[in-house]
Order: sequence, then structure tokens, then C-alpha cells
Amino acid sequence: MTTAEFLTEGIEHAVSIEGGTQCWEREGLPVERGRKTLALDRQMRILAGSLVVLGVAIGWFVYPLGYALAALIGAGLVYVDVSDICPMSQMLAKMPWNR
Repeated sequence: MTTAEFLTEGIEHAVSIEGGTQCWEREGLPVERGRKTLALDRQMRILAGSLVVLGVAIGWFVYPLGYALAALIGAGLVYVDVSDICPMSQMLAKMPWNR
């Protein structure tokens, strides 16, 4: 971002640091960090894996059609890799803990 772009965004005092945040930290200077959350791709894998386990458990213990849930999640993962579009990640990005 240029200085003009910072000013149009309402940012009056901005500093560009050669070496980035890691260099700033190495010099022992203060860094304020926001709260930690799981990366979006990790959240997506946790949710997808949980749904697969749930589908298999339903198929095994309740009703064989439960296996369809596991199959749909697997097909969705293939779709994500082929198309590089992930509706589940888009949904997770809108969750309150990711804002």
C-alpha cells in the first residue's frame, strides 16, 4: 500500500519495516497480536473429518443410508481439489469466531 492509499483508508501513521514483523520481534520491539484462532483450512478438515465419522457411525449403528453422508463429504473434498472452490471454507469464514 502506498502512503496515499493509507491516508484514504484513514491510516495516518504507517511504517514499512524492512524484514517484516519477524525482524521487528528479533529486535525486541513490542508486538500486539490478535486472538489466536485455528487456520481456516484446519477448521475445514476438522469439520469434514467429523462429518465423515458421523456418517459412518450413523451407517453402522442406525441406518445404512448414513454412509451417504460420508460419501457426499468425500465427493465434496474431491470437488474442492479439482475446482479450487470450497463452499465449506466460505461458510466457516463467516462464522463469528473467524471475524
